[in-house]
Amino acid sequence: MNVKTYIDYTLLKPDLTFEQIDKVVFEAIINKYYSICIPPYFIDRVKRAVDEKDLVITTVIGFPNGFESYKGKVEEIKEAVSNGAKEMDAVLNLSAVKNNKWNYVENEIDSLTSICRLKNAKLKLIVENQLVTEEELDQIVKLCIKHNVDFIKTATGVNGKTSLEFIRSLKRLCGDDLLIKAAGGISTKEEAIAMIENGASRIGTSSLI
Repeated sequence: MNVKTYIDYTLLKPDLTFEQIDKVVFEAIINKYYSICIPPYFIDRVKRAVDEKDLVITTVIGFPNGFESYKGKVEEIKEAVSNGAKEMDAVLNLSAVKNNKWNYVENEIDSLTSICRLKNAKLKLIVENQLVTEEELDQIVKLCIKHNVDFIKTATGVNGKTSLEFIRSLKRLCGDDLLIKAAGGISTKEEAIAMIENGASRIGTSSLI
């Protein structure tokens, strides 16, 4: 298994410098990772430095808490695509989930999926595994499948580590209808392989694997 082809190499610290971003881009290209996941502010710089045939640009939307109106997230996606990003890791509004505002949740998922499809971009919806119940996760997965979300992503990494057991449980819910991106505390090749073998189709990590 060539683990590197599964990797979204990630750097999302709030105090990033251009030098740090340039270093991560270089590491991603040298290691032949699938993509680099960076803050929206740096997309244009990275786009000018890389060929998308060699490295896909991924960015984050509504990061890290997802509190924003989904209409605002739609505008974030439009700008990110315009600047050169191809994949969007968007944080779901968990406040809406926790307050059982499922119509709002569905509208958000539908809107984000629709704009990504229109812009020929992929959507990875972040559910934050440490914060959702089994019942909430089941409902979120059903809505993702209904609206043809590309990936469900396990975590931002801000609220803890993603466990292998969570990947197994998520895979049982998703079946073959929804791809999984595992992220949150994955720092070794062995951990990445285990995640892939148990259902993940993409790995988010800030560690060189």
